[in-house]
Amino acid sequence: FDGAGFFVTTDFEVARDRLSLSEIRHERIRALELDWRDHAAMNWASRSSPPLRPTLYEKKALPEQLRDQMQEWVDDPDRGVRVEDGTILFNPIFDWQARDFDFWSAGQDLCELTSFYASDPLKQKLEAASKQGCPHDFFEFDWSLNVAKH
Repeated sequence: FDGAGFFVTTDFEVARDRLSLSEIRHERIRALELDWRDHAAMNWASRSSPPLRPTLYEKKALPEQLRDQMQEWVDDPDRGVRVEDGTILFNPIFDWQARDFDFWSAGQDLCELTSFYASDPLKQKLEAASKQGCPHDFFEFDWSLNVAKH
């Protein structure tokens, strides 16, 4: 897509290697964690990306931080999951990275998967939808500039 070149073709020195931001994300971070919640922690600096965290991730606290970040993302109707006219709409990241969410969650549907992190009343709607086979769609991704939430 337009503007992606920076993330794919620009490289940086990392531990004696030359890596693009895409390679850092996929080969150095995600490949080591093998945790689909990583998608809630990393973003493309765009409005529909998961919210930026105001603090650094720490190795000892990472499981809790990823859980909190996932909850923050799912509960944000502009960035995560929302219901419009009775239809559950997911961030397209859930579609783009469907293989990760499916594989790492042992095949849970998106409604069941995200209900674990959602607050009521969204949680109840996701649980009910999961029992119906999780009918859903994806909203349009907003590529405008992201801002940090405090």
